[in-house]
Amino acid sequence: MDEHAFLRRAKRAEAALSQNSRCIIRVSTPNGPGNEFYRKRFSGVPVFTYHWRDDPRKDDAWYEREKQRISDPVIVAQEIDIDYSASVEGVAIPAAWVRAAVELDKVIAMPRSGTLIAALDIAEAGRCRTVLGFRQGPVVTEILDWGQTNTTQTAFRARDEIEKRGAVLLNYDCVGVGAGVRGTLESSGQLSAISDQPSASSTPNSELSTQNSELLFLPRALNGGESPSATLWPDGKTSKEKFANARAEWWWLLRIRFEKAYEFREQGVMHPPEAMISIPNHPQLIAELSLPRFGHTETGKIRLESKAQMARRGIASPDFADMLSYLFAPEPVEQQWRLV
Repeated sequence: MDEHAFLRRAKRAEAALSQNSRCIIRVSTPNGPGNEFYRKRFSGVPVFTYHWRDDPRKDDAWYEREKQRISDPVIVAQEIDIDYSASVEGVAIPAAWVRAAVELDKVIAMPRSGTLIAALDIAEAGRCRTVLGFRQGPVVTEILDWGQTNTTQTAFRARDEIEKRGAVLLNYDCVGVGAGVRGTLESSGQLSAISDQPSASSTPNSELSTQNSELLFLPRALNGGESPSATLWPDGKTSKEKFANARAEWWWLLRIRFEKAYEFREQGVMHPPEAMISIPNHPQLIAELSLPRFGHTETGKIRLESKAQMARRGIASPDFADMLSYLFAPEPVEQQWRLV
């Protein structure tokens, strides 16, 4: 079904095909969020993405020429950049900002200093994926994902992957199905859970070994519904005064990193490399980062669209994007830092 996003009666077309074929392949460029193609795309069905960067004949110079030739930024975003949110207001992280951060570490030297940190988003049901990511400093170095497993299997697989790479801290969502993983991690003789204690990145490895000779990494349980941190922002407000919950704060901190990456790459604004972010050319992560919208509570606090609200728009849980928000969640020892 070609140009599926532009079919006026897509559901009727699919109904007509339902008894003619056991396989339907929907092909299209984006046409905003208000169509059946958009809902199918983010419902968990298998997706193959072909971005212009995957074409060896095209490079950044070609992209710049196309932007000048077409001139309409919405058309460029939809037809070239596969941006579903080009004309949507209130997107937490605009797709143009996300694209600017793709492999940014190949454009500018970005510090891979400090310890390797991991983050885990745990699949709940259906086609959701368990996603495990790693970063050093502002650079996301690797993303792994797998399908449905029980929480014990997930915990031990994540442990094995983390130990193999030498990460010292794991941020993971402990709400819902994550509670099972938390129990497994905390009951394991090799692990030591933390919540408000200093993270491994602030504790030398030699000190860790004196606390527990078998300690390999620290799992840190996160709850997005809890109160934000005490971080002080440039406007004089704390995160608790600016955000409805911790999840909104995590995503907003990501938003700032992506915005700086965009300003640097597209506008020539200089920012410290450690204040930006570099992500792999991962189609699913790139697509999911621009799905959640933001708004404000009655008291003016920034809130992020909930997963239930996204589901009503036909969007499945953004597993890869949520993992990234955990990966850059502020550590307990950083909560009193002043943002500059």
